[in-house]
Amino acid sequence: MSGDAVDAVEAVLATLRERGHRITMPRRAVIDALSRAEGHPTVEQITADMTANGVTTPFLLDDGTVSEAYGTLGKGMHAGLPGHSFVLIDRQGRQRWYGEYPSMWLAPQDLLDEIRSNLSA
Repeated sequence: MSGDAVDAVEAVLATLRERGHRITMPRRAVIDALSRAEGHPTVEQITADMTANGVTTPFLLDDGTVSEAYGTLGKGMHAGLPGHSFVLIDRQGRQRWYGEYPSMWLAPQDLLDEIRSNLSA
C-alpha cells in the first residue's frame, strides 16, 4: 500500500474513532480493501476480500435487479442504480419499510427500531 493509501486509511480510522466507533477486524478489512480498489470494487473482489478475512455476514450486492423489483432503483444518489439503503422484506416477500441513507450510515439501534416497528405493523 502506498504512503497516500496508508494516510487515507489512518484518516478514516481516526474519523471513526472520533465518532465513537470501535475499529473491529471486519471494519478494518473493509477499509483496507477499499483503499486498494481502483474504482468501484467488483463482486469478485469483495467476495475474495471477505473470504480472505473470514467475514461470514450475509450480504447482497445488488446489480439493480432487487432494487428494481422493490421500486427503489434510482431513489438514491445515482439515477438508475441501487442506492445506499435498507429495504425490509417480510417472509411473504412484501416490502415493509425502505430507508435511504446517502451517508451510508444508520445507527444499529435505529435500524433495529425500524425493523421492530415495521414488522409489528
